Amino acid sequence: MGSSYHFNFRAPLGELEDELEEFLREVEEKAKELGFGPTAVLNAEFDTPERKQFARRLTPGLLLRDARLRGANVREDGRVWDLDKAEGTCRVPPSQGVVLVISNEQREETVLGFFRFPETIEDAKARVVAETGLLGAWYFEGSVASADPRYRELVGKFAEAGYLEAEREE
Repeated sequence: MGSSYHFNFRAPLGELEDELEEFLREVEEKAKELGFGPTAVLNAEFDTPERKQFARRLTPGLLLRDARLRGANVREDGRVWDLDKAEGTCRVPPSQGVVLVISNEQREETVLGFFRFPETIEDAKARVVAETGLLGAWYFEGSVASADPRYRELVGKFAEAGYLEAEREE
């Protein structure tokens, strides 16, 4: 019997990427002790087309719902993914990430960590049509479709460090 485990992490604006990377290296060691492997800690900016494409492998982006997106003339330059003008939704790609990638015995990858997202989405005339509301914080939203307690133990490390914003089982 499987379940879905959802979790959100947040690190404040003042948190340095080096501090987050150090924390994730500690979580990586715990992941290895628990039998995950291979693992990798990545600290990357998503500032080129290739890196932006790589970001899509790590995250679906931040989901935004804002009535101002309905019919908005948002720039088609990679600043949003999956824009739905009828519903007023889009996904915002990260500009930077500090993440841990772990693999289980079936070689299924799971990403844990932190992303930075732009604060605003602008239309073609540089008018703000949506805000992320993150106020510069590092943010991560993830889930695993598994009842394996090892994932919960790793998320517990985020909780101990004060980074766990929310978690839920389905």
